[in-house]
Amino acid sequence: MKNLIFTIVSVFLLASCALTPEQRYAALDKSLQISVSQSFNKSATISVEKGTSFTKQFTEVLTNSLFEYGFEVVANDVAETKRVTESQSENNENLEESIVSNKSSTEYKSIYLLTCAFTAGSGATKEFCEGKRREFNGTSFFVGRITGKIIDLSDGGKVVATINYVAPDTMLPFCIEEIAKIISRKLIE
Repeated sequence: MKNLIFTIVSVFLLASCALTPEQRYAALDKSLQISVSQSFNKSATISVEKGTSFTKQFTEVLTNSLFEYGFEVVANDVAETKRVTESQSENNENLEESIVSNKSSTEYKSIYLLTCAFTAGSGATKEFCEGKRREFNGTSFFVGRITGKIIDLSDGGKVVATINYVAPDTMLPFCIEEIAKIISRKLIE
């Protein structure tokens, strides 16, 4: 049984390594599903949600890719974070209680906001980028799954597009630049 599993895994690895760049890009294209509503105006301004330290690099690469594909990108650096302090007082016969709450919100200066979350995979030592294999720089984490949406900020947060991606090959995953290019290309089509 162990030999059978080893053989199946070996055949899969050999097959994935033997794919041509065109076949790999076809697999990437197939693994990235984007649904866009008819109300999505491709010429309106768009921002990419500010990333955490973990997602910041992908956020920057996606912003650049959208710009390269002709989108009117508003940098998320101009978004304003507003802090609001609300205070409520309740007066009872013998007790006065004060409730203070702090809230913060980010105000983007674009019509659309692209939000995305991803999970990282690990274990790969190389990635596929610009049509060829390359060694990982630094840690060997890669994008294993992306879920995202484009929100119309001018229409009460209406979702106008969704993005779903699952890495087609975890032994030789795609670099974030390639994934961002395919997202941008599919959104502009």
